[in-house]
Formats: sequence, C-alpha cells, structure tokens
Amino acid sequence: MKKKTYILIGVLFTVALLLFIWGINYLKGIDIFSTDQVFYVEYKNVSGLKVSNEVTINGYPVGQVRDITLKTDYSGVVVKFSVAGDYKIPDSSIAQIYSQDIMGTKALKIIYSNSTHYLASGDTLYGMIEKDLKEQVNAEIMPLKKKAEDLIASFDSAATIVQNIFNEKTRRNLKISFESLKNTVVSLEKTTFTFDTLLSGQKSKIVVFMDNLLSISQNLKDNNDKINAIINNLNQVSDSLAKVNFVKTIEETNQTLTAVNTIMDKINKGEGTMGQLVNNNTLFNKLEKSANDLDLLMKDIKENPKRYLHFSIFDFGKTVVVKEGKQRKKNKKQN
Repeated sequence: MKKKTYILIGVLFTVALLLFIWGINYLKGIDIFSTDQVFYVEYKNVSGLKVSNEVTINGYPVGQVRDITLKTDYSGVVVKFSVAGDYKIPDSSIAQIYSQDIMGTKALKIIYSNSTHYLASGDTLYGMIEKDLKEQVNAEIMPLKKKAEDLIASFDSAATIVQNIFNEKTRRNLKISFESLKNTVVSLEKTTFTFDTLLSGQKSKIVVFMDNLLSISQNLKDNNDKINAIINNLNQVSDSLAKVNFVKTIEETNQTLTAVNTIMDKINKGEGTMGQLVNNNTLFNKLEKSANDLDLLMKDIKENPKRYLHFSIFDFGKTVVVKEGKQRKKNKKQN
C-alpha cells in the first residue's frame, strides 16, 4: 500500500513539475508542445533583445524569441526564434532587431529577400540591428553639431581678427578718419552751395554760351559739304604725298649734303680759291687794298675827268689830285 502511495506521489510530483515548467514557458510565450519552425541568427550585440520578444513580418507578429545564447568565444550572440504556422522565409532574408515603441522595446523583424529558394527549419538568417532613437537622433544631430562647432570656431576666429584689427591705434585712426570724412562732407556742402550760387549768377552767360554752341553746331551742319570737300582735298594731298618717293629724295638730299660737307672741308683746309680766300689773310688784304685803290681811282676820275678824258672845247679851270685820301688843289689862271 505504501509503495503505491509513493508511486502515486512521484507521478503527481512529476506531473506538477511538468505543468509548472509548461506554465512558466507559457507565461513567457513559449509553447513546448508547439510545432513552430525554428531559426537562428547571429549578432555582435543583441541591443536589449530578450526572450519572448515578438518576431514580425511586415509588422504582423508571427513568432517569438525562444533563446539568446552568448558564443563561447564571446565573438557574438546567437538568437533562436520560432515562426508559427507555415510561413515560408526566402533564402538570404534578414532578421533585424528594431524598437517597437518609444520606450525602446525590442523585437525581430523579418525582411524578405527576392530569392525563390526558402529556408528550412533550423537554418540561419542574416542579422542586422536597426539604429535606436538615440542613435538616429545622434546621427541627425551630429552633423548639425559639427557645423555649429565649426561656425562657432569661425566666429571666434573672426572675433579675434576683428579684435586684432580694431585695436586702440586703429580705433583712434578710424575716429580721425570719420572726423576727416565729416569735414569733407561739410566742405562738399559748402562747395555745392557755392557752385549753385555761381551757376545762378552766371545763368545768363551759360544760356548765351549754349546758344553760341548751338550756333556753331548749326554752322558746322550748314557747311558740312564744304568740310567734306576740304577733307577730300586733304585726302588727295595725302595720296599725292604717299606717291612721292621720299626715300629717293632723302638719298639725293644726303648726297647733296655730303658734297657740301666735302666742299666745306676743302674750304676749311684752304684748298681752292674759296679756301685761300677764307684761310689766307694775305689774299684778303690784297683784295681789300685793290678795292681801296679802285675806290680812290673812281673818286679821282670823278674829280679830275680831264686827266682821263681830254676835251679841247672845255677847260674846267682847276685840277684836283687825289692821293691816299689827301686832296691837293692847284689853281690855274684862265687863258
């Protein structure tokens, strides 16, 4: 009797233990009596994925995570998950860990490939981890942060440059420049006022000047034909000048100048009559003396023509002898 009692207690304990294990797994979402397909996927980091988290296809739950095991060499984590029913998963599909809600609850998402071959239960899928909200925000914010830092650095550099440029000496020079600019503007205003006053006073003369200018332009317009004729004549003269052989003329002029230079050189050297005349004082003195003697002879002929011309009818009554600039008079008695 006791033996049957022990056996009955043992059987009840075993059944209770099995029910307890089944209940725990059931509460975890694991049905140990299920015939679901089982697949595996390996990750470097499960990023908060836990056992019993959902497995979805296009957002529809089709299974759950059964087990998460760290590899013996610590190189990664192997995740075992099940898919209920007869869902066919194409080869090369991806099991991606993603966040289901803003609280960061993780789940697996099956991303189908275009393959026409399908995986069998127990096969391994490719693993991929979706960036969480923090990472996504960081991915969006980091470029802006870097740009902001660069901009702030640029502002700092610009401020430093401005501070170096606008030092006390520069500010003083700028103040002086602004004062000079102010004085210049005042001077310009005075000049403008003076110019306006001058224009007001000379308005009548400006009107006359403009009338004269219009008259000149009208005369030019009226004499346009004559001006064209003058320009045509100038063109003809320029054409004539263009036809002149200036080269030959210049060559002949050079030859003439060369000949003149040769003659002048001979004269300077005392060659020829002109050379003797220019360079020999004796010949000049003789010519001068001959000119003086000729002058005395002409005076003597004028004063005493009868000495050279004899007339028997006339007797002039006196004789004048001219000798070397001295005159001697002889009186004769008339017959």
